Amino acid sequence: MKYLKRLGIALLLVVALVIGGAFLLPGTTVVERSTVIQAPSCNVYVLLDGYGWWNDFSPWAGIDPETVYSYEGPTTGVGSKMIWQSEHPNVGSGSMELTTAEPCASIAHDLDFGAQGTPTATWTLEPVDGGTKATWNLVSTHGMNPMARYIGLMLDGWVGGDYERGLASLKTLAEGLPTADIGALELEETRIESQPMVAMDSRSAATAEAKAQALAAAYTRIDAFIQGAELQASGAPVAATLSSDADTWMFRAGIPVTGPLPKADAEGPVSLSATPAGEVLKVTHTGPYASLGDTYAAIDAWSTLHKRELGEGSWEVYVSDPTTTPEADLVTKIYLPLPSAG
Repeated sequence: MKYLKRLGIALLLVVALVIGGAFLLPGTTVVERSTVIQAPSCNVYVLLDGYGWWNDFSPWAGIDPETVYSYEGPTTGVGSKMIWQSEHPNVGSGSMELTTAEPCASIAHDLDFGAQGTPTATWTLEPVDGGTKATWNLVSTHGMNPMARYIGLMLDGWVGGDYERGLASLKTLAEGLPTADIGALELEETRIESQPMVAMDSRSAATAEAKAQALAAAYTRIDAFIQGAELQASGAPVAATLSSDADTWMFRAGIPVTGPLPKADAEGPVSLSATPAGEVLKVTHTGPYASLGDTYAAIDAWSTLHKRELGEGSWEVYVSDPTTTPEADLVTKIYLPLPSAG
C-alpha cells in the first residue's frame, strides 16, 4: 500500500510539473516565412485578395482532390470567406475569412480549425529592389490550455515547411503572370452613352510618331467637315482602335458634335457616326502620349490578375490640348468595353 501511495504521489507530482511547466512556455506561437518575388507588390496583392487564386499556390490544395470548397461573402476584400471539407488528415475541415485588407501592403485572415484552434494568418508585402518581399505568418494563441502550449513548440516544424512550399508556389505564379505594375492605374468601371460625332477611318504605321501624324491629318479633315456643315464640336477628340498588329494601326478618329446633322455624308472618307457606348473600364492616363504603351501593359496585367475579360476595340479621348499643355500633364481617357453579364 505504501508503494502505491508513493507511486500516486509521484504521478501527481509529475502531472503538476507538466502542467506547471506548460505555463512557463510561451502563450503565443508565431510561424513565419518570407521570400522575394520579382513582381510589384500591388500585383502580388491581387493574388492574395480573396480566394480566386488561392488553390493555385496553396501547399494544401493538391493533397486531397476530393476536398469540397464553398465561399461566402464578397469575392474580394474584408468579409470574403472560404470553407473547406476533407477527410484527409493533412487537410481536415475548416474556414478562413479575410478580416483586414490594406491594398498592396497586407492582408489578414481569421482561421477556424474547430477543436484544433482559431489562429490568425497574415500576409505582409514590402517593396524591395527587384520586386516584393512577401512574408506569411501564423499566430496561434494558446490561452490557459497546457497541452496547446506544448503543441505550440512543434508548430513551426509542422507548418513551416508548408509555408515555404506555398511561398515558392506563389513566387512562381506571380512571376509567370504579367508584371507591369498595376499600382498606379487610375480606373473605374462605368457606363457611357453614345453621342453624334464626325469620324474618319484611317491607318498608320504602329510607331508613336506615325500614329500622331495620322491622327493630326484625320482631325484636320474632320474639323473642315464640321465647319462646312456648320456643326459645333461638343467634346474632346476621340480615336478608336479598329485593329492593330506590330506593323499597322487601323483606327477611327472622331470629334463629337451638336447641331442639326446633315442628311447625307460629304464626299470622301469623312462621315457621320457616333461615339461608342456601353459598360466600360475607364482608365485615366496622365503624361506623354509616348508612354501610353506602358499604361496599356498595366491594363493587360490588371485584367489578367483580376480574371476580367475585356472586349475588343479600345478607344482614347484626348482631354488635353497638346499645344497648350505640358507633356507631363496631358490627360488621356482610355475606354475598354466590358462584356455584358448576359
